[in-house]
Amino acid sequence: MPVKNTSLFLPECIHSIINQTEENWELIAVNDHSTDNSKEILTSFANQDERIKIWDNTGNGIIDALKCNGSRKISNTKRTITAIR
Repeated sequence: MPVKNTSLFLPECIHSIINQTEENWELIAVNDHSTDNSKEILTSFANQDERIKIWDNTGNGIIDALKCNGSRKISNTKRTITAIR
């Protein structure tokens, strides 16, 4: 899930994922150079739930953030949820 300056909506988004009935999932949130407190919000949730992973986009923009998923190993035993902002 690419994230950029979404602190206003991010907690609601993550809570909706956590509170679903499906329990076998992994959320990979790619922080795309946020200048608000989105990264801190992500970190707080990741510290409470091991299914939430945070990656930092080393590129520039949403395309590079989405490509970030391909450069790292994603667990193939869990469903990956991706939401576009």
